[in-house]
Amino acid sequence: MAGDQFTQIANGLFRDSRLSFKAKGIFGYISTHRDGWQITVADLVAVGPDGREAVRAGLKELERYGYLIRERLRRPNGTLGEVVYAITDRPAATLDVALLEATTSTLAIADEHDAGFAAGIRRGVMAGDQFTQVANGLFRDSRLSFKAKGIFGYISTHRDGWQVTVAGLVRRGREGIDAVTTGLKQLEHHGFLYRTRERNADGRLGQALYFIRSARPAKPQVATRVGFSRIG
Repeated sequence: MAGDQFTQIANGLFRDSRLSFKAKGIFGYISTHRDGWQITVADLVAVGPDGREAVRAGLKELERYGYLIRERLRRPNGTLGEVVYAITDRPAATLDVALLEATTSTLAIADEHDAGFAAGIRRGVMAGDQFTQVANGLFRDSRLSFKAKGIFGYISTHRDGWQVTVAGLVRRGREGIDAVTTGLKQLEHHGFLYRTRERNADGRLGQALYFIRSARPAKPQVATRVGFSRIG
């Protein structure tokens, strides 16, 4: 079914700089399953290369910032039962990052002296900016770490042509430059990040450019551009 191939996730989660890319990757993986589906920590460890402590640390981050909530079930006789957890991409206690970041794109005005337009026109919030549709296959790919999946999720929340450096990715998460570079190399190794070189006006090859894609197509497709300062 088509609904099983993609998952729509709020941009606010992937853009929340309080969360590590690892935590975002865990959230993305759980999100690819239907409501009511359950998984244990051991199951999360089994579906990728991350260890138990790494997975538990990611889950604690999600709980701390309201993306993983704890509920206590009641038994039929009215007594309290087991504790269960549920994920949400709209925690009531967190700031709506999506609404803030969706207002960053500006348009230059030809005559900057026009009354009221000296600072340009800011693009307002649009519904399409608040969610990103990500292929389930990527988040369920056991070859990728949750960190790599989280990096992909963050980049996916931006429009085609948007660029970011490794340093920029580090500023938007909690991992260091070596960890982010490792995640990017995983994506490239397994075909979710590919490199190309454009030619300068004089015909010589220019700098290497990187693009993300959610599947390995037969030939390169238009995708979100990522300008990296260091990788490979």
